Amino acid sequence: MDTDRTIPRDLTEAEETDLRNRLKLELKITTLIQDEEDAETLLEYAFDMIKGGDSIGQVVEEIVFLELSVCGQDEGDKIGNVLTEFYNQVFGVEESDAAKEKAEEIEVEKETAEEEV
Repeated sequence: MDTDRTIPRDLTEAEETDLRNRLKLELKITTLIQDEEDAETLLEYAFDMIKGGDSIGQVVEEIVFLELSVCGQDEGDKIGNVLTEFYNQVFGVEESDAAKEKAEEIEVEKETAEEEV
């Protein structure tokens, strides 16, 4: 899960429908009517956050924090993975700032190690 990734543009109606369906599959929905209502509430909240520019990590943290029966930490992590996969498919793979910084740190460490030899 790329916790720092945000959506670079608004989703089309088809993209939003596709993503909503994918996310719903990750929720723990039983036959109870309340679960279906909680799932819809959670998805609306998640999409408000996504459209507002919140990162995947922020979305996951908030939906787990709601403590609804349909979404515990495991479901939240699965949703984060689905969001990352979806963003990569629709918008292409872009390194997050954190990933870029880590790669730069590793490169500096390699150069430093080579200079010491």
